[in-house]
Amino acid sequence: MKISALTVLLTVALVSMSAQAGLLAYLDAADPGATPSVSCQDLAGLNQDFAVVDTVVYDAGTQSYMFGGGYLLGAQADESRFDFDTEKAGVGMGTRFAVVGYYKLYDGDEAGGNAFLAKMAAVNNGQLGWSATPGHHPSLGFRLDGNLEQGVMNGGKRVYERYDATQSDAFANPEWDWHMFVMTVDGSGSSQGLKFYVDGSAALAYPPSQAGEYLQDNLDATILNDIPLTIGRRDDVPSGLWVGDMGFVEVWAGNRLPMGMTADEFSAWRWNGGQPLRGADYMNAIPEPITLSILGLGGLAMLRRRRS
Repeated sequence: MKISALTVLLTVALVSMSAQAGLLAYLDAADPGATPSVSCQDLAGLNQDFAVVDTVVYDAGTQSYMFGGGYLLGAQADESRFDFDTEKAGVGMGTRFAVVGYYKLYDGDEAGGNAFLAKMAAVNNGQLGWSATPGHHPSLGFRLDGNLEQGVMNGGKRVYERYDATQSDAFANPEWDWHMFVMTVDGSGSSQGLKFYVDGSAALAYPPSQAGEYLQDNLDATILNDIPLTIGRRDDVPSGLWVGDMGFVEVWAGNRLPMGMTADEFSAWRWNGGQPLRGADYMNAIPEPITLSILGLGGLAMLRRRRS
């Protein structure tokens, strides 16, 4: 039986796209499921519903979850899906991933908190895992924090970056309006491998504008844990509860984002001029990997032209 060159090309494209990108979770208050006050569904269809724990209020009018001392908790059965290690744990162990958050902080001196989206365990008087957090500090102002931590406090064994997002020309709205961040991690375990994008911007300048003591780069072992993915809580103690409104969160694994986009391209496309697609509209805008494989390079170019 002869195998055509086209068949080989499509097969290679399918395998390549599947390996490069994958939406691992997408929770959106615009489409939370049948019981939003109890749980929020995963629109990616891979995970069990996230449970609403303590003080989190669903607001259908603003299509948001309002966090005031509670969190959304993923299922224990799904926790390993969000384990992303780095090359510091061993050659070939590093995994690329990206997280997206659409949120609104409450006006105040200490808005936000220690973790918006996290997979963190409390160990050795510190934390083990990763997290991404927007917030506001009385002296530092608006900030975006990215953490890869290895379980030691007081400056040890972690990559911790703090950015002032207002450095970006794309940040035009007041701090207390709706914003979107994208955090990408390249799996190296180095500080330069963690980048932030805000409100459709290109990557914020490195090193972080609020670096100082906050920039560390000394991982040397695994950051894996067995704690479920959590929205609004830092670790399993729990400590560091986040305060603000959540519109949606996404977690992506792989080298590329949907439709072969770079992180810069995805940041601008997802922000959509301040009107990001929500719920089913967003899911319908993301072709499946097999669709992209069938389209081939010509179809991908056509999709890019249609985006621009």
